[in-house]
Amino acid sequence: MINVSCLFGVGENGKPVTRRVLVDRCDAEFDIRETAITGLRQGHLSELVFERTRVPTNHIMGYAGDAAKMLTMAWNGNRPLLGLMCVHLAQKAFDMARAYVGSWRQFGKLLGAHQLVQHDLADIETAIVSWRLMCYFALDCIDRGLRANGTSVMAKR
Repeated sequence: MINVSCLFGVGENGKPVTRRVLVDRCDAEFDIRETAITGLRQGHLSELVFERTRVPTNHIMGYAGDAAKMLTMAWNGNRPLLGLMCVHLAQKAFDMARAYVGSWRQFGKLLGAHQLVQHDLADIETAIVSWRLMCYFALDCIDRGLRANGTSVMAKR
């Protein structure tokens, strides 16, 4: 079974109404169209295209218009996790930079002994710690059942 969000018609306000349905993979013909993405890939992004697929009424889930809310809830949990992946990469780069300035000599002393380099490293480490805490805060908001739309977006940023 596949959990699918689909268009279910048009509402009174003229906007499309979405529904969530369960589709049996054995009973449906569909094409998978992968969406090309650039940058950090946390998973495959694709769409399933169904043509003339009939779904039994007992496979309809939730209520009309709740698909967008469910997708938003999933994204809210996904965004801070993506943010943590990026923070991890930034931490690794910072660790490499710190090792480099501790071993390379410039103008007769270690590169890391120069005050401007120390200042830059402090700024970078402060940003990394702040980003990590923002991601944890967003996940904590989700765990406590608080609205996490804004915090999740900030964590991904």
